[in-house]
Amino acid sequence: METYLSQGVLAIRFSPIFTPVEDPIKLASQPGWVSNECKLAVRAVKRVGKLVDADAILAKDSVIREDMVRETSLLLELARYDISAYHQWLKELP
Repeated sequence: METYLSQGVLAIRFSPIFTPVEDPIKLASQPGWVSNECKLAVRAVKRVGKLVDADAILAKDSVIREDMVRETSLLLELARYDISAYHQWLKELP
């Protein structure tokens, strides 16, 4: 599957595989599968339609933003990152 985004228009291209790779010793043999491109496309569009702009949500909701900063700080601290550098980086964001 390839995804293209240009000027706010989203295009998704599916390249279905109709026959599985042949297994010479027949351990993983599967029957062939014929995809329904229309069903796949509808499912993809529904999933894309449910996407949200996380940056916009964080910009609008200070409670969620502060919660995410706090939780991310805890994770970074566990991984021995410099938390003060993380907070400085946050201050420099637009």
